[in-house]
Amino acid sequence: MKKEQIEQMIDKKIESKFSCGSIPNHVVCDLITMTNNIGKVLVKENINIEDYKDADWDKIDKARVKYAIHYIKHCNKRIVDMDWIRSKKGVLSINYWEIWRLFVFKEKITRSTRKVDVIDVFKKQLERGKPFTEETILKVRDKNWTNGKPKKVGQIELTAFVQRSKNYFDLIHLSLDDIYDYEVDEDYCEKIGYTHMYIPYLIKLPLKHVTS
Repeated sequence: MKKEQIEQMIDKKIESKFSCGSIPNHVVCDLITMTNNIGKVLVKENINIEDYKDADWDKIDKARVKYAIHYIKHCNKRIVDMDWIRSKKGVLSINYWEIWRLFVFKEKITRSTRKVDVIDVFKKQLERGKPFTEETILKVRDKNWTNGKPKKVGQIELTAFVQRSKNYFDLIHLSLDDIYDYEVDEDYCEKIGYTHMYIPYLIKLPLKHVTS
């Protein structure tokens, strides 16, 4: 099975949930359950998914292992994507099913552009990050993101550098919901190889240019 087929299968399950009236928190719970279930394949093979974070998917020998690894990665990405879905409820006068369809369309459009999508430089963090739970939020020292917004259940902590002056960068912490307040500092990232970076360099967009 191709990567795209695995992604489409998971996305169809999400769309089905939203079409039946589910809310993002319920979808997240289902995705976590799906991830835990498929993860049993890796447990049986004595495989840690972290060992395959940079592996060439096409060169993984066992088909069931390839399937499980990409299945888990895409589920984890979709768990993070639920932040965007939640953020648009109330802002857009449509239901969650329609918001989900809008998100998928937006994702396809973004992939077709030549400009580096800011989400691409967070891939490693998204793969390794674990969504906040009520318990973990209680334990963190800072209950808010750098921009002052509160941390919420289901969000994953992302870290980036933002240039404040010519020779000074701030380290910021943000959620996926806020990454489109920034764009990739492509010139700087290209110099140091952004595809291999863990903490990317971003540029803060003027408020009037922020995309939703």
